[in-house]
Amino acid sequence: METMVSSSVTGLRINSVAFEWNETEVKMHKPLLYRIAMSLGFNDHQLHLLVEEVCCSFTRQRPRQKGDLPLRTLLIKRLVHRCVFIISSRLFQQVNRSTCEMPLCYRVVYELKTGIGLDEKELALVLNTSPLRIRKRLNRALALLEQRG
Repeated sequence: METMVSSSVTGLRINSVAFEWNETEVKMHKPLLYRIAMSLGFNDHQLHLLVEEVCCSFTRQRPRQKGDLPLRTLLIKRLVHRCVFIISSRLFQQVNRSTCEMPLCYRVVYELKTGIGLDEKELALVLNTSPLRIRKRLNRALALLEQRG
């Protein structure tokens, strides 16, 4: 009985250390997450709340997640999905949308590629699509910018 209790306590200590390590590693990526949220048009207050929400939810759920994606990519993916949801919600609330605005799917690819420096493979993982579609979206975004320019 004593052995079972001590092994359970040891297991709890290991899980606690792993959780702290994940939380520390998540904190290391916060500056990048702030840059991404800012590049997608969120103000200081909004981006702080958004990054904290993503980091907190990630540290709670990370021990159960499996997969071979790097932590950086998983965090970016969760943040971008949340940002896209918020931006698209705002767009649908507006009655008079400008037709010359860049579509969200092009804008996100353009901002993450040019402003943040993610490569096509990383973008494809973050946005659940193929590198070919990323290239097409980026080219379309650049074409739209040229038409406006």
